[in-house]
Amino acid sequence: MRHPPRYTGPGIAVLVALLAACDADPPEVPEQLLANPFQRQMEKPAWLDDVEAPRVTTADEVSALWRSKKRCCVSERKLLANNREFYKACYVAIGEHFDDEALVVKCLWLMTAGAEGDQRRQIRQYLVDHHFGYRGRTDNCANCAPADTVARVSRSLAHDRLGAGRAREASGIIERVLDERLEEISPWVQVELYESLARAYLEAGITEARATRLQAAYERLSALAASDEPVARRMDRLEAAYREASELPTR
Repeated sequence: MRHPPRYTGPGIAVLVALLAACDADPPEVPEQLLANPFQRQMEKPAWLDDVEAPRVTTADEVSALWRSKKRCCVSERKLLANNREFYKACYVAIGEHFDDEALVVKCLWLMTAGAEGDQRRQIRQYLVDHHFGYRGRTDNCANCAPADTVARVSRSLAHDRLGAGRAREASGIIERVLDERLEEISPWVQVELYESLARAYLEAGITEARATRLQAAYERLSALAASDEPVARRMDRLEAAYREASELPTR
């Protein structure tokens, strides 16, 4: 008489343990990490732990550290060391003071100098995604407006997209910051934005609406140039892009 084959799988105790593990609560994530999406989203560079950096606890200290070391005109090795020190200081500061928006935005804006590869784009995207409504100080800058930092980072992010052949996305990024925050952007920053927008339109294609938008902005900013020196200094590049765009047939 044949007997059924003997069961050779996991023992009852093992099965009970597996079932208990399935029912167990997942391991707790530290509260600080849950509240700080930057450290969840941004991979820590492999070199970070090998770099010594001072602690910074305010936006003013971030600015002071940035100014304390040369960012150009030195050897590549020294420049790399200076920028990595700053990146490390900001990476730690954002983790410790993620609720201080002025510090976080200042760090994100400047620490791209020490970022490598795709992290520059990731940092810019993070700032635009999480701090698009940020209003910067203007009491210490005669030609600044509250949304200038967000606008300039948006422009750099658009250049990232344009360099990757994604002109439609690039134009959308600039259009958004102009549409939603124009009144809080300095005129000279607007000139730079519209010059980049014209370049993006040249790649994406000129439509009637795009041509009309560029013309209105060009005429408005040209009128300002007579009395606004920072605007006048930047008009040549906008004019060149505008003229090139206006010569193309619309579709």
